[in-house]
Amino acid sequence: MNVLMFTNYAPADIQKKQGSVMVNEGWVYGLQQNLLRIKGIKLHVMYPQNIDKEPIFESISDNFVANGYYHNSNNFSDEENIKLQIKNYRYISDIDVIHIMGTEFFHSLAAFHAMNELGLNGRTVISIQGLVSFCAKHYDYGVPKKYCYGFSIQEIYNGFSSINKRKEEFEARGVFETRLLSECKNVIGRTNWDKRCTRLINPDIQYYHNGENLRSSFYSEERWNIENCEKYSIFVSQATYPLKGLHHVLSILPDIVKKYPETKLYVGGKSPINTSHWKCNSYANYLNALIKRGNLEDHVCFCGSLSEEDIKKRYLKSHVFLSPSNIENSSNSIGEAMMLGVPVVASNVGGTDSVLENGKSGFLYPLTESYIMVQEIFDIFGSNDLANYVSKNAIEYSSHLYDSNENIRTLLEIYRRLSNS
Repeated sequence: MNVLMFTNYAPADIQKKQGSVMVNEGWVYGLQQNLLRIKGIKLHVMYPQNIDKEPIFESISDNFVANGYYHNSNNFSDEENIKLQIKNYRYISDIDVIHIMGTEFFHSLAAFHAMNELGLNGRTVISIQGLVSFCAKHYDYGVPKKYCYGFSIQEIYNGFSSINKRKEEFEARGVFETRLLSECKNVIGRTNWDKRCTRLINPDIQYYHNGENLRSSFYSEERWNIENCEKYSIFVSQATYPLKGLHHVLSILPDIVKKYPETKLYVGGKSPINTSHWKCNSYANYLNALIKRGNLEDHVCFCGSLSEEDIKKRYLKSHVFLSPSNIENSSNSIGEAMMLGVPVVASNVGGTDSVLENGKSGFLYPLTESYIMVQEIFDIFGSNDLANYVSKNAIEYSSHLYDSNENIRTLLEIYRRLSNS
């Protein structure tokens, strides 16, 4: 079976050759590697690349081919250019199934239109990752308006967008996403949230449920242990923009520190602390203001960019993994933490209740009630028995949810159904 997969980024093999330390969308690479273990599968991956780079066509292995196609910008102005490049792909006539990974960017719509013009709509399926049209509604929740609409010196000097402008960019991309979902016949999702949202756009769509595979290192036998973690440490894996909700945590962190003075919050990403005001964007300035207001300088550590192995080590060292997002479909970070057995506390938003059993494999709290999050963290900090109970259940539950063999079997069955349509 020949599978043509459209992705947002180059395959990890090519990213690494180009010197990338942080491979984008590692879970997509994990899916590709699992597919390539199936006898009879040949995988073709097409991805957008900037027009100022040399076009890439590379046979990574006998059954894995990657092809970069040009796009100019994050708008739909070059749809015809993208469609022409895709339709000229040398193996296009041999393709059995087309799998478009994600709806968030305009090139997914261009790829879908190319397939439609080739008469391959029925053999095309689109995986829901995040739903940008719905995420836009929650983008800046909890951020004061003066930070949303104002521009920092960095944003003015470098031509960057304010928080509100970035929200508008989400909304603009959501227009393409809505059009894509309204026109396509088949989607793959994994939560009750993405199923309902998709059917709000297109009630007649064929929805397939398929669990997600995580990055390969999280399937190892290494597990979290209460005796080996850094007590009273909290890990938030990313916080580069308001949707991920770090500002909610910093607002209530003084309450946690008051009861547990040893508390340390570790955050994936660049630090706004001790950075000149003019070098920070508006959101970083807001985070910095919260840190200073709460006297949290000694309690917050930004870890910078973390490799897959580094982030795994950070999970294992943490007493609690915290997901304070304004919205999520199914957070890969939550899944990775659960697979390792790290006690998870998460905002009950989007599809999070589809991946975590509240009170058993982790704890959920209402986004508008951060004080509940505080108490749940207190419960874990204060009871090793509870932490171990949650850890054990998280490993058991996630091992079924992210069972790579079962998820690949389900995906292959979807492919077979589409290829016979």
